[in-house]
Amino acid sequence: MGAWTDQIRNKSSEPALGQREFHVYFVPRKTAACINILENGGVLGDIVLGELPLLFIPLEHDLLSLELENSFQELYFVNTPAGLSS
Repeated sequence: MGAWTDQIRNKSSEPALGQREFHVYFVPRKTAACINILENGGVLGDIVLGELPLLFIPLEHDLLSLELENSFQELYFVNTPAGLSS
């Protein structure tokens, strides 16, 4: 648990490396448990926290978007993909 907090503490105190900025991104959101680990490790003030809310990751390039109102019905029941190009 403390291995990466130790690394941040060691790297930020090395004068040969100059000023360093550390970023930690939480996917999809940060939790109180992770913040607590960073605080107990003594590195919470040395890092920049961020969130990356990945709610949906397309795995295929031709993924059918269900945001189009009638796209599923047109493609699979009527067999007319014309509405998908708009």
